[in-house]
Amino acid sequence: MAQQIQDLVASIRKDGVEAAKKEAASILRSAEEEAQTIVAQAQKQAADLVSEAEREIAKANQRAEKALSQAGRDLLLSLKASIEEQLSRILVEKTSKALSGKELVGLLTKALESGGEEVEVQFEPKTFEALADELQSALAAEIKAGLVLRPHADVESGFRLVAQDGSYFYDYKANELVDLLRPYLARPLHERIF
Repeated sequence: MAQQIQDLVASIRKDGVEAAKKEAASILRSAEEEAQTIVAQAQKQAADLVSEAEREIAKANQRAEKALSQAGRDLLLSLKASIEEQLSRILVEKTSKALSGKELVGLLTKALESGGEEVEVQFEPKTFEALADELQSALAAEIKAGLVLRPHADVESGFRLVAQDGSYFYDYKANELVDLLRPYLARPLHERIF
């Protein structure tokens, strides 16, 4: 009977050990499955985070490209405005110089050729004083025909042709001429630079 008890204890032990092994294997399998599920979820979360980060980076790159494009556009507009300002300044300077020197007599003669009525020519007072003798000798025939040469405070440079009856006037002042010339000179300059 002792043998039977031993066999019974051995059998119980064997059954208990096998049950424990099965239970341990089941727990291990369950733990492995749970670990695989956790790893899969973590990998999915990591992939989602990487994907979201890539989208944010792409958006940031797009914003940076747009900002760079806008900055380039602003720079070009600023450069264009600066060049146009310089062009205007140079045009006014050169036109004023041409309209206060001896070239003025030639310009005035050409302007008077197109008219047929009695006109008065108004000049900047300083220019009139400097060129009075030359103007009177170059335009002697026109002066005899009724042309009047006179200084006028409203004329900064160049001259103004005014009908003696007051029906019209033409400004040949530097600022007026520059306004007329600027579109013709700005286009070729713009094409060369931009």
